[in-house]
Amino acid sequence: MTDRHDGEDELERLRESEARYRAYFAAANDCIVVLQDDRFVDCNASALELFGCSRRDQLIGSSPADFSPELQPDGQTSVDKAREHIEAAFRGEPQVFEWRHARLDGTPFEAEVSINRVELAAGMCLQAVVRDISQRVQLLQAVQESEATLQAFIDALPEPALLVDEDFKLLRANRALYRSLETNAAEAVGRTLREFLPEPVAELRARYVTESIARGKMLRFDDQRGARSFFNHVVPVADAQGRHGKAAIFALEVTERVAAEEALRFEAGFRRVLGDVTRDLIPRTVDEIDDGIVRGLAAVGEFIDADRCYIFRFDLHDATMSNTYEWCRAGIKPQQSNLQRLPLDDFAEVVEPMRELNSLWIPDVSAIPDSTSRREFEAEGIRSLALVPIAFHGECVGFVGFDFVRARRELGGDVINLLEFASATLSRTLERKAAEEQKRALEERLRQSQKLEAIGRLAGGVAHDFNNMLCAIIGYADILSDSATADKATRDAIDQINIAADRAAELTGQLLAFSRKQMVEPKVVGLGSIIKRLHPMLSRLIGEHIVLRTTIAPRLGRVRIDPSQVEQIVLNLAVNARDAMPRGGELAIETSDVILDAAYCRTRADVTPGNYVLLAVSDTGDGMSAQTQARLFEPFFTTKELGRGTGLGLSTVYGIVEQSGGSIEVDSELGRGTSFKVYFPRVDAELAPKTGPGRRGYADGSETVLVVEDEKIVRTLASRLIARLGYNVLQAASGDEALKLVEKHDGTIDLLMTDVVMPGMNGRDLAERVVERLPHIKVLYSSGYTQDVIASHGVIDEDVRFIAKPYTLRSLAERIREVLDGD
Repeated sequence: MTDRHDGEDELERLRESEARYRAYFAAANDCIVVLQDDRFVDCNASALELFGCSRRDQLIGSSPADFSPELQPDGQTSVDKAREHIEAAFRGEPQVFEWRHARLDGTPFEAEVSINRVELAAGMCLQAVVRDISQRVQLLQAVQESEATLQAFIDALPEPALLVDEDFKLLRANRALYRSLETNAAEAVGRTLREFLPEPVAELRARYVTESIARGKMLRFDDQRGARSFFNHVVPVADAQGRHGKAAIFALEVTERVAAEEALRFEAGFRRVLGDVTRDLIPRTVDEIDDGIVRGLAAVGEFIDADRCYIFRFDLHDATMSNTYEWCRAGIKPQQSNLQRLPLDDFAEVVEPMRELNSLWIPDVSAIPDSTSRREFEAEGIRSLALVPIAFHGECVGFVGFDFVRARRELGGDVINLLEFASATLSRTLERKAAEEQKRALEERLRQSQKLEAIGRLAGGVAHDFNNMLCAIIGYADILSDSATADKATRDAIDQINIAADRAAELTGQLLAFSRKQMVEPKVVGLGSIIKRLHPMLSRLIGEHIVLRTTIAPRLGRVRIDPSQVEQIVLNLAVNARDAMPRGGELAIETSDVILDAAYCRTRADVTPGNYVLLAVSDTGDGMSAQTQARLFEPFFTTKELGRGTGLGLSTVYGIVEQSGGSIEVDSELGRGTSFKVYFPRVDAELAPKTGPGRRGYADGSETVLVVEDEKIVRTLASRLIARLGYNVLQAASGDEALKLVEKHDGTIDLLMTDVVMPGMNGRDLAERVVERLPHIKVLYSSGYTQDVIASHGVIDEDVRFIAKPYTLRSLAERIREVLDGD
């Protein structure tokens, strides 16, 4: 009886325990499933939700592999791997592992599974708790990717970068550090850097690490190792609580930079000295000239730490030389009075190199052979000296000398260059001053007398006559080049002819652009696309030492202008900016839509209020003075040295902008760069259609073309070129002759190709009279300068078909075919 009661009590306890388990099982937020014989026999609501089931029968009776992909991430099948975990759990071995499950709809998710054996009324079962850890896995992957990215980033640094703790133990570094220490991460991480660095270097860096962590501030220090120089940053690194317990070290080798800084300091002093010399050599009277030369000698002497500087002039009539100017440092005895009318022959060792225009540097006077020169140098206490010739028109007339009395000196090439430059400035002063003043006066009068109107007239005449000549040169070069008998040498010569002709045509185009008579065919274009297309060319043009930054406003307005003129503007301004930044800088090209209001336009007589598209080109160069800005757009005005420019670049920009109806302004200040702002009127019109690729070979035909040209050489050339293309050609030297030919000709004339500017009847009048007789005829005008016959200020009328001189065989062929095939 007692045994029966004990059994009933035990059963009751099991029921109560299972009831409590059931209550926990049902209420648990975690997904809980019960397995028996590898199958789900029970689950809670959280399990249905996790596995995407709406009913229990969708889950109960299934195996874990049924809600898993075929393979787990390690490549093992879900069936086999699930069986292993289940069998181990039934043996009483708790299982905790990560698993890739799949919901009822097949969607995979990452899970953490824990399985334990439990005894229920139904017998021995397995309870599995499944948690969705997809977010945790994704976060871990993101952390791992971030870690890899960070390591790749610091590995990309060319110089050593490392992270250490307060005990100077290495926590992380890049490849550059491991290479410099000849080790790797596995060997170095966790060890103190004192094991890898020389003691003085290690102690210096450890001291800065300790100080940086303690102060919580970035520290910088220099590190000299023999001839190599390093610049180091030590940056404290805080943990999540803000405590500084680590430091990052960035070591940059700056050997070249230190040398460059020394060179820059010398260059700055060089420029200052040259400025002093130049400033001292602009006096107005003879006495001031003399004082200015002495001050110039003093400036150079102080800079190079010389003791005595002087100028000797040769007197070739009596073969002597005399000391004409002298500066001495305090405490150094002057010698000028003792050095007058010295025989040149007695100082041949000095005079001969000077006559050959060679500088002479003697680092040790005592080392030269015994001679009058050496004895004189020693009598003056000279230990080292430099002599630089003075030349007028290529002939030596004396020299500038620099004595070192207190100690011997070694002078580098940069100092010698300074002496030669300063000597050249000194030597030119007396001879050039009067001539320069006279030249400036003449140039100013010439500039005032010619100005824009004169250049405009010049451009018209040059364009008409010069372009006719260029047309003949280019055309006949094309004929020669197209000849099957031309050998390589001949073709090379023809190429050089074409190059020279193209440069001449470009110069003519610049003159026409400045005078607003360049022949253009405006189209509706977007500035942004043109600038993007120019970007690679601009990068090459300005060089790697200048950073190019372009900013194109979205949905930028459109303008009406010849696209080639936009290119001219951008390229000319870019070249101007490049030349203003010889030591590098930044060139910024920006576009935007702007509205110019009445208040702004009141300050600009050439601008009317309205909508504009702004093209801004800015540089970080030297900037310009107000005097330079006042003459900036004058033709042939340039601040560049001789041979570095024609002075037409900005004049061309000015002419193009004016011709397009826009305006240009410049903002510049010495030392603060320059910004050009070009405003183009905005238009509401569709973009011009893009032209397709040109045909291969020459466009030919068999129609009849009447060529009217008063210049015989051009007429003959044009007729010859057109005939080569297969057309029938008629020629006339004037409008009257052309009209007579039209009356007499029995056949069809398909195209009239006429010069615009001709004596008597111009091309436009001729075309109108020919069209009256032959309504079907097409007209093609040709000229280098139209005198507003078919254009207004160079802008070609919309109903006109035109080809500019000079033209090539290909451009002529394509234009004729285009006109004949057009409406």
